[in-house]
Amino acid sequence: MMVLKMWKFNDIYVYESINKHICGKWKQNMKGKKMSVSTGMFADERYKEIRRLLAENGSVTVSELMERFHISIETVRRDLMALERQKELKRVHGGAIRLTEMKQFKQVSLRKHENFEEKNNLTHAGVNLVQEGDIISIDSGSTAVLFAKALKGKFNKLTVITHSLDVFRELEQEGQYKKILVGGEYLESESSFCGELAIQFLDEIHVEKAFICPSAVSLEGGVQDFITELVPVQKSFVRHASKVYVMADSSKIEKTALMKICDLSVCDVVITDDKLDERIKEHYFQAKVKIMKAGEVYEKTSEEG
Repeated sequence: MMVLKMWKFNDIYVYESINKHICGKWKQNMKGKKMSVSTGMFADERYKEIRRLLAENGSVTVSELMERFHISIETVRRDLMALERQKELKRVHGGAIRLTEMKQFKQVSLRKHENFEEKNNLTHAGVNLVQEGDIISIDSGSTAVLFAKALKGKFNKLTVITHSLDVFRELEQEGQYKKILVGGEYLESESSFCGELAIQFLDEIHVEKAFICPSAVSLEGGVQDFITELVPVQKSFVRHASKVYVMADSSKIEKTALMKICDLSVCDVVITDDKLDERIKEHYFQAKVKIMKAGEVYEKTSEEG
């Protein structure tokens, strides 16, 4: 007949066999580990699940983790603090978001086919920010080309300034639009013009709205891109615009790139697709950065009329 005795571990009562060798080994393995009373899940197991949720969704909430693990709010907060100390997440109000990571750079020929649906949706949302008779500047890249395509036939009068040959060609047959192609040194890999001549030209103009299409956007790093030759042109677009709109699909949000274009504080709206996690949008809202997802109606401020 086996004899059992009871002992206490982390506020859990455990029945122990009289077999000292087996139970002694088990207690030794348990040493230093913390276990959830309700689920029997150790902290390391919860950390692993939190990492998985962040990788999939980009964010987690305290209430979500409380319900998933059946643990107290204090335990969730300790878990998030531990992972933040390990530099695996960033705690925010009501939960946490994953840390920014470097966006992988791809040539424009490959980017044209990447996240096509998301880019197409957000560019149509961007068209809603353009008004009849506007003077706008359009960046280069796959998103910019789709934006130009979405503008076709929408207005009777529009002035478009761009350094992208692909954007220019997309609008070439729009006879009612005034099109200005910024010259300079031609960067064949991006089908765009750059260099000192391009900057000198842009220094002489001013547009009502600039539409910037970067490689990455994050609260910490701002608006960023990989193409070192084009970043000065993008910076010039920002400097010489009354309104700055950033167009970036959700895969670029909370990512970083090589060079900074500008802070998010100088941008009026970040336009993205409808797949962006609402919790990340809320985090941006708390940081006073306005995000408009595809399908949402842009609410103008009193200054915009």
